[in-house]
Amino acid sequence: MGIDVDISIGPVDVIVIPPGSGPSKLASGPVMLAGWSILETTGAAGATAKITSGGNLVAVIGVGAGLSDTHFSGDGKIACPQDVTVTVITGTIEGVIYAVPV
Repeated sequence: MGIDVDISIGPVDVIVIPPGSGPSKLASGPVMLAGWSILETTGAAGATAKITSGGNLVAVIGVGAGLSDTHFSGDGKIACPQDVTVTVITGTIEGVIYAVPV
């Protein structure tokens, strides 16, 4: 499922994004999305992924070749009332999402 990290907003599940293009169901809702950390792994081209909840777009993440993007929203979490899914649109990534159980 993930590991728990205790920070100022409470316990946060760190959920690994599995390899592949997905879509990959990462969390069963409801959860509050607190952020993500994504790395483009080939170093050859950029990558784009999307996070959805119940089919609704929550975030689009783009990273350049060999680069990463880490976003942590702190107290401004995103409500995800249904399952949270990550789909790789282009490129190859590895990473995690940060989710707060509701």
